[in-house]
Amino acid sequence: MCVGIPLHLTAIEGILGLGPDGDRVDLSLVPKARPGDWVLNFLGTAHAILPEEEALKIRAALQGLASLMQGVLWDRLSPISTPARRSFPPIFRPRWTRALRKADPMHDDAPFDLPLASARQLLIARLATDQSYQRLASAQDVTDVLARPGQHCLFIPGEPLQNQRTSDDALILPELRHAFQYAFDCAVIDDRIEAVLRDRYRALKVPHLLFFCGPDVLGSIEKVRDWP
Repeated sequence: MCVGIPLHLTAIEGILGLGPDGDRVDLSLVPKARPGDWVLNFLGTAHAILPEEEALKIRAALQGLASLMQGVLWDRLSPISTPARRSFPPIFRPRWTRALRKADPMHDDAPFDLPLASARQLLIARLATDQSYQRLASAQDVTDVLARPGQHCLFIPGEPLQNQRTSDDALILPELRHAFQYAFDCAVIDDRIEAVLRDRYRALKVPHLLFFCGPDVLGSIEKVRDWP
């Protein structure tokens, strides 16, 4: 997965822009960039010129996400929240949730009742609480889901504390479903039956996304691949 990083240009040398820490970025795609501008840097190439306010918001979001991925608890990131009522501010939410109606569970006014846990475990838990993904804890649960008409995605997360890509998949899966206009439903495989399903469907690597049409396997995606 490729993430754009805002970069503040301090100088320009030909088609190269220079950042305050000596970072270099190719400005071929943004020839109107000037010293003092903010650009969105993708793997050494600037793809857009950003307003300063937007650039600072993106930087703040990325810094917050980095803290979460390092295991910083939400209490420490948001000291003004109370144990009985926690929610992520809009800048921390995936973009597809920001325009949802107030009744959506990811809205600021929605209660956040999950117990404190590591950031990675929290992301998996939020698939059930915020996205209403069913957690499948038995073979019968799996059979019931696959008996429904339509397409299905079963998410085999693996151990989130040991595998960073598990939380990557947890973040990307709702985006993937949104991109396909909700053409498939999603469910999370509980660790109690994970080994059985991995063996049944030859899901040798985790995290793993298994796609079905009814009970028939369409294909799978293992782990999360970086964009080339």
